[in-house]
Amino acid sequence: MFSLKEDVCMDLFLRRDPNTFAGHPDAEPRPPRPDSSREERRSAREVKNAPEAAPVPLEEAYGPERKYDTRRARRRAVLGVVRAVLLVLAVPLMMAVVFVVSYALTCILDGATPEELIEALAMLYEQARELFTRALSAAFA
Repeated sequence: MFSLKEDVCMDLFLRRDPNTFAGHPDAEPRPPRPDSSREERRSAREVKNAPEAAPVPLEEAYGPERKYDTRRARRRAVLGVVRAVLLVLAVPLMMAVVFVVSYALTCILDGATPEELIEALAMLYEQARELFTRALSAAFA
């Protein structure tokens, strides 16, 4: 199924020589990196501590990014609330629609004519309206 080539080394625990490229045995050795001298380190420290390299305040450096992130977080929070409200409203509405459709299909399967179906749906609407008006009057009475 798999063919192994001779030049591919399958030993995963080979020690890598830091002077060769990626530890490959056929790679040419790299020249050793010279240690930086004391003068080079001192000059690098002086450049790092130079007065012209003064740090920029974070408000100036990241101001636009922070504003964008704040707007994005606010927008995500608002959209999360909108999604939750839509879900709270959509689930009962979808259940009501499924109920009405199943009621109409049951009437049709029982052999109701279109006039009888309209009359049954009108009675269902009247009963639902009466139920809501009684519930609202009881809640605010």
